[in-house]
Amino acid sequence: MKDSMPRRYFMSYATANDDPSYARDFSNFKSLRRRNPGPATVEVYIAVSEVTPRTPRDNQRLRQLRRLIESSRSFKVKSIRFKSNEGRDLSSIKQNLLDIARVGSPDDFAFFANRSAFGPRTKRWYDQFISQIEKFPESGLCGNTINRPCPDESDHTYKLHVQTYAFLTRLKHFEEFMTSMPGENASTREEAIQDGELELSRRILAKGLALTSLAWPEHRFTSEGEDIDPELPCGNMTMTPGLGHIFAKLPYSHWHDTQKARRVRWNSILTTARFGKNRLVRYLRKEGADEVSWP
Repeated sequence: MKDSMPRRYFMSYATANDDPSYARDFSNFKSLRRRNPGPATVEVYIAVSEVTPRTPRDNQRLRQLRRLIESSRSFKVKSIRFKSNEGRDLSSIKQNLLDIARVGSPDDFAFFANRSAFGPRTKRWYDQFISQIEKFPESGLCGNTINRPCPDESDHTYKLHVQTYAFLTRLKHFEEFMTSMPGENASTREEAIQDGELELSRRILAKGLALTSLAWPEHRFTSEGEDIDPELPCGNMTMTPGLGHIFAKLPYSHWHDTQKARRVRWNSILTTARFGKNRLVRYLRKEGADEVSWP
């Protein structure tokens, strides 16, 4: 990484080619370009997990996606690269991180999102992440939301961690992950959560850094646990209304790991303006979803 350079602002975006229309990605970036992020230029790096063999249709749609993103003066696409599906979004984070680190400086900011992150709902959203992480100088990660374990929760899925569908960090805090990214070899969603998402926060905390989030802007969390307010809600915060976060997490269910996912017409079901919440949930259940969540 370079030092003593003007501050730059990066965005890493992770997606996959299991939907040949890339409908969710178009929807996400249409929403992003409607609201000024704050910085004059956000440099975008996109990693595409190759779930199915790459086709000319993929190349065409990604060229169209690039044109859509760059129709906003706030975004400049620097890279769109395919990668193996091994490690899912965690290996996508690593790939984009390596590309960003070649041109970035230690104090530059990088915002990471995957296609589950829909929003933002406010202007200057990138600046809000920066303000929050600078509010607590020892913070290593600022998430849109933090998953806090419940006092009586025995399930290790709910250990304290930043949820990785949308978060911001400084590049210097991620240097060690350029060689070893938690979860980069995950082959299942469960492995990606346990060995990836949770381990990422554990390693940040182990370095003496803190976690914070837009959902709870007055709090930061350390390995000592001294700032865990017992009045704070626990569990999956993407399901909790009325918090300060500015991205919604689009629904996910286990059928994404089945062949059925390839037969779902995302163009039809992900546009809530056409479907509405209740109709969308009914459709997902009809298509075989075991469980449907909505932020």
